[in-house]
Amino acid sequence: MMLKEILADEYHILEAENGQIGLEVLEKNRETIALVLLDVMMPIMDGYTFLEKVKENKELSLIPVIIMTQ
Repeated sequence: MMLKEILADEYHILEAENGQIGLEVLEKNRETIALVLLDVMMPIMDGYTFLEKVKENKELSLIPVIIMTQ
């Protein structure tokens, strides 16, 4: 939430409540997403699984990912 507030004035922010939805958002918007801020601890699909799936896809794997955790 804090990062969203900091970045929202400069960037269009897309959010997902879990890794599965995050992957769907990424696939749908891959042409316009410049960076993924990824939390390791997420329900349904954790950050590690999300990252594995992203790296399996040639187009998605080109998008930079910053991994965060609490």
